[in-house]
Amino acid sequence: MRKTALFIVLSAFIFLVACGQKEEVKDNEKNQAETITITHELGEEEIPKNPEKIVVFDFVMLDTLDKLNVEDTGVPQGSLP
Repeated sequence: MRKTALFIVLSAFIFLVACGQKEEVKDNEKNQAETITITHELGEEEIPKNPEKIVVFDFVMLDTLDKLNVEDTGVPQGSLP
């Protein structure tokens, strides 16, 4: 009796764990699909469609992002006058 109950509980646990993994794979595939390919002098680069952090290397882009109400993460301090 105990062995049968243990077998049923373990089977249900394995089934639930297996179902949960499929959702994680779908989330990863969804995140990978939301990229943009940028072509430049050194080749191509894939970047996320909506990046969480933005670093600005010149003040023109800093002004542009400010007008668009986009918060930047960092600005290099070595190039400041």
